[in-house]
Amino acid sequence: MNKKTFLACVLMMSLLLLQNVDALENINKCQTLNVENEHYYLNESIIDNSGAGKCIEITAKNITLDCGDNVIDGTGKSNTYGIYSNQNMTTIKNCIVSDWNNGIVFYNANNGTIHNNEPYSNKASGILLKESKYNVLSDNNASYNQYGIKLNDNSNENEIKNNIATYNKINGIYVESNCFSNLIYNNYLAGNNHDGKDAGKGNNFWNTTNSTGPNIIGGPYIGGNYYSDYDGVDENGDGFGETPYDNIGGQNRDYLPLVIPEFPAMFLSVGLMFLSLFARRNLI
Repeated sequence: MNKKTFLACVLMMSLLLLQNVDALENINKCQTLNVENEHYYLNESIIDNSGAGKCIEITAKNITLDCGDNVIDGTGKSNTYGIYSNQNMTTIKNCIVSDWNNGIVFYNANNGTIHNNEPYSNKASGILLKESKYNVLSDNNASYNQYGIKLNDNSNENEIKNNIATYNKINGIYVESNCFSNLIYNNYLAGNNHDGKDAGKGNNFWNTTNSTGPNIIGGPYIGGNYYSDYDGVDENGDGFGETPYDNIGGQNRDYLPLVIPEFPAMFLSVGLMFLSLFARRNLI
């Protein structure tokens, strides 16, 4: 085989390999994702799916699902899941998940990431961690569910930050009593029946160390969370309430609850931020 023929064969094999990878990565329907270390892309929305108990089920480790802002939509049946993983190192991002019993579920899934998703109008939880540890939940918008974000059954040492949880029927963020050492900060919780709730037996942390921001409501420092049902005041202008947020329950408190700054420019930036957020998704 001469050099030209050899190079042509290599090129053809490379093209075939790339075609197989593309076919594997792109999905457009409910299915099981079972190839370890793979990236999957949802390239069109799934609407009114009524046949799947688990629409997207992840059964291998180190899988990334990127929905590209497409929708995974069910019909509100009980015992259904929009996205379900029981594997380590799962990444879920850019997914709009609606009308399931639970939107995004990690069950005994550790060291994963749930980032920039919009679980809304699910009958139970927008995002549910169950027996899951060392995960990072960030920049999600969980609204109009029963619980926005819920942790139960020894879901420990997770980090929950920069999320929006609004208009959920029970809690914006709820942590059951057998969950420990979770760090929950810089979240925007508003319009829920109770914004933040912790059953109290676990030693969870509802604020991080005071550090330079900006925070989720446009203030200068990052500390705790913003709660619409917080009735404290910021007397010294640092963006934190002077009294802890103690509606959480049990022994846990947010010692640096965020308060919207009393500056017109700050109000304007906050308003523009939320107008942009809701206009982009058109969920309200």
